Amino acid sequence: MADNKKINNNQIKKNNLKSEENEFGKLSPELEKLEAEWTVEDTMAMYPSLTREEAERAWEMGW
Repeated sequence: MADNKKINNNQIKKNNLKSEENEFGKLSPELEKLEAEWTVEDTMAMYPSLTREEAERAWEMGW
């Protein structure tokens, strides 16, 4: 459960920083770090209905 909470918190931070990218046209160092650390497993944890193949495609697209 703690892992899911950590992932959810990371996703919230990532979503908040996405608006920064749109506003300023570049990624902040914090967002770059979050995106670099994001894994397929994180995507699967956020979207449990996805198969591994779907999660891999979503991860590649930057979900």
